[in-house]
Amino acid sequence: MYEALFEILKRFESAGIEEFEKLTGNAISALRAMGLSENEARAYVYLFVANYGTVEVISSMAGIPRTSGYRVFEQLERRGFVKSTAQTPKVYRAVSPEVIVRELGARVLDAFERIEKFRNMFEEGRGEIIPMGYEEFQKRLVEFIMSSEREIVVATPDFRRVWKRAGSAIMQAVQRNVKVIVITERALGAVHAPDIQIVVRKGLTATDIVFDRKSVIFTNNWKNFYLSRNDVFIQHVLALVGV
Repeated sequence: MYEALFEILKRFESAGIEEFEKLTGNAISALRAMGLSENEARAYVYLFVANYGTVEVISSMAGIPRTSGYRVFEQLERRGFVKSTAQTPKVYRAVSPEVIVRELGARVLDAFERIEKFRNMFEEGRGEIIPMGYEEFQKRLVEFIMSSEREIVVATPDFRRVWKRAGSAIMQAVQRNVKVIVITERALGAVHAPDIQIVVRKGLTATDIVFDRKSVIFTNNWKNFYLSRNDVFIQHVLALVGV
């Protein structure tokens, strides 16, 4: 069996070792561009050349340490580049490049079709993302809180920043029976906020304030502020913060 594999390689080499190395080098580079590691690419190319073989034999041909070879072939099989037999030791065969390209292409197209659907949904939403300066942010924040009728959702790592700027307006909203939900990383401590629903959650990286599920003001760094009335974007924000 193994003698036949080496005979195949000899036939390739008889055509010219330089040409053989050039062809395999090009193939390895192409596979690297598809996301395979150097060892994975070499293992697949040499298995394709040999048609079939064990980890030990192909690893030796490809110049891969045998201890790494088993992990390499397991990864190639998970990715759909090779198939193995049930015998011991396992014998691997290379899946044809045509099949690999077809299946990878189908997965890429499917992924971008999903992205396109989301993009179209976003474009169908109302409004866009509008940048604001700090003064406009302060003004809009209070205005939106004062005009909210049903619900205000505040998701922020530190609620004290929001409370400092709009605590009075928030309490007035509570007195109007507006539901106020605060999602934050720490207990409110000194912030006296009765009748506000508090949810402590770790991992928040931005401040998002949603008003009646119609508008959202958000910032990542308290330097750049944005406003959006895009329905899809607002639903995405609410989903991210778990509301």
